[in-house]
Amino acid sequence: MKKPSKQAGAAQKGSGKSKSKAALPPKSKTPPASQARSTRKAVQPVKRGNGRRGVHHVTSWHPLFIEALSEGRTVRGATKKAGISYQTAYNHYKQYPNFAREWDEAFTEGSDALEDAAYIRAVEGVPYAKFGKEGQLLEEGREYSDTLLALMLKGRLPNKYRDRVEVGGKDDFTPLDEAAAKLAQLRASGRA
Repeated sequence: MKKPSKQAGAAQKGSGKSKSKAALPPKSKTPPASQARSTRKAVQPVKRGNGRRGVHHVTSWHPLFIEALSEGRTVRGATKKAGISYQTAYNHYKQYPNFAREWDEAFTEGSDALEDAAYIRAVEGVPYAKFGKEGQLLEEGREYSDTLLALMLKGRLPNKYRDRVEVGGKDDFTPLDEAAAKLAQLRASGRA
């Protein structure tokens, strides 16, 4: 079909025979739903460079992980804070020597922090307060942890404080036998 020229369109407007614009439905900028699927193109991922992500993006979680380890968190806790998997952390430990060195240093620092906290609870104690039903203070003081103290002594002086379990014949010497023999020596020398 032949397109009308601009002059012909202008002549029709002036003749009063054209349809009014108010009678036409408003034009939509989006196609109807039935046509939308057929006209859309599939979105393809954009490939950059050789297809591998940059080292900075891949290792951007390292500082969070190292910080968490230095606070005394476990490796699993540090991976959760960094938002990565456990396996990814160990893969990076093997793949990046500087990261492995930082990991080891942070782990040592975190272990020291935990030991300091255990020392405070065991030796210096932590404050506590007990309140009644109406909110009145009933008791306050410091609470100590004998269990932590025993564990710290076992760790620091294992030969002296370790748990000894010896199985054998009549020549076995248990810590109780050792203590009894020492007491007997002290009594014999007149010190006990």
